[in-house]
Amino acid sequence: MFPEHRVFVKEGTTVTLLQMSYIIEVERCGSINRAAQSLFISQSALSTAIAEVEKELGITVFHRTNRGVSLTDDGRSLITMITPLVEGSRKISLYYSEQNAEDRVRLSISSQRYPFCAQAFVEFLHLINEPRVDVSLKETDMSSVINEVSSRQSELGIMFVSNMTEHFIRHILDEKHLEFFELSTIKPQVYMRKEHPLAKERSVRIEQLFDFPYVMFTQVEANMNYAEEAIAGKASDFARVVYVNDRATIYNIMAHTDCVSTGSGVLPVGYGDDRLISVPLADAENEMRIGYIHLRGLTRSLIHDMVVGVTDGFKKELEINGVGYKASKEGNKLVMNLGYSHLVTMEEIDGITIDVPAPNKVVINGIDKQKVGQFAANVRGKRPPEPYKGKGIKYATETIRHKEGKAGGKK
Repeated sequence: MFPEHRVFVKEGTTVTLLQMSYIIEVERCGSINRAAQSLFISQSALSTAIAEVEKELGITVFHRTNRGVSLTDDGRSLITMITPLVEGSRKISLYYSEQNAEDRVRLSISSQRYPFCAQAFVEFLHLINEPRVDVSLKETDMSSVINEVSSRQSELGIMFVSNMTEHFIRHILDEKHLEFFELSTIKPQVYMRKEHPLAKERSVRIEQLFDFPYVMFTQVEANMNYAEEAIAGKASDFARVVYVNDRATIYNIMAHTDCVSTGSGVLPVGYGDDRLISVPLADAENEMRIGYIHLRGLTRSLIHDMVVGVTDGFKKELEINGVGYKASKEGNKLVMNLGYSHLVTMEEIDGITIDVPAPNKVVINGIDKQKVGQFAANVRGKRPPEPYKGKGIKYATETIRHKEGKAGGKK
């Protein structure tokens, strides 16, 4: 989000960079509603921000119609002036964030709005004890999940395919060079309030739901193949369809009305779960196959390394061989006697810890596999093992092929 720096547009008036970014996004989307979804703010808040700019500058920025918005002549002039300012602000923020982001591990996840994803993310955070690990979870619609992983904004995308949507979704994934890795198969459940007329049913048929309003998430793409709910009928089959943008709103609507929805059946703590129940959907052939997507190639192994790094960590063990050769730990320094006229010392760096469990053993630990390997190589480089007697520092798994000395070849 942009800082509230104020930029003078003309004498006596001010517009913030945040307001400028809002105007640019509305122009890009062609709709205040779509721009609000993209910016993760309410439509009313966005409309108010634009109205404040128009009042402050004494101009009309957008023509508003039932089909969306379009720039006025004044709006086009304003966009021309503010775009370089907003882009400049982004570049400045990006430059300094990169300067301060060295030696950090990042993992970004985009997910459809499933309650179990949020709960799993919380448990994942409990496993991370390293201070220099940045993780993010963005809940959004399915098409955005696919696009964000495809464009490398996120390393992982959590989503589901069903019998009805699998052919379509897998075609899209293939076009974008993405792979789907299945984690679990779930039978769809129906969400409803405890006082709902169908609440006492042991299971319900999809036809029984058609008499009640159906609540679902708004999709950027109108194609129902992108729907996040395991919907077994067409939207037009239901008495009414209610579209919302966030999970809390869905649960509150169901808790106070006869609206229903379908999904995995997991009810999150803190979102009206004491007022809601889930009932199995009878004869549900439309199974939810939940999994994650990632780019083909090295992405999967890189993600695996990230997960291992923040949960178990990586380590590299070294052995010191030679009479009088030994190591010790003094504070954050590794001190080694390697047969030189002086002691060899190496300090721990960010993300790396050194253990010396025995005088002839050194263990390098860290969450970044590459950094652990490089630091271990630097330690080994202080006295590489010589090929005759093997004196020096070697990896614990390394085998030294010994050469015969000059005397060894004489008969």
